[in-house]
Amino acid sequence: MECFKIQWRASTKKDLRKLPPQEVARIVAAVEDLAQEPFLRGSEKRSGSEHT
Repeated sequence: MECFKIQWRASTKKDLRKLPPQEVARIVAAVEDLAQEPFLRGSEKRSGSEHT
């Protein structure tokens, strides 16, 4: 599966600096996991959604 590139906004980086380091690590790890596999197991495409 193709990997996605995550681009962090400057404002996001600034917000992350306000959080405890262990929380930042958890968030960054979760986002990196989404870059590898953006569609969670068991997720379904919603019919009638704006971006179909």
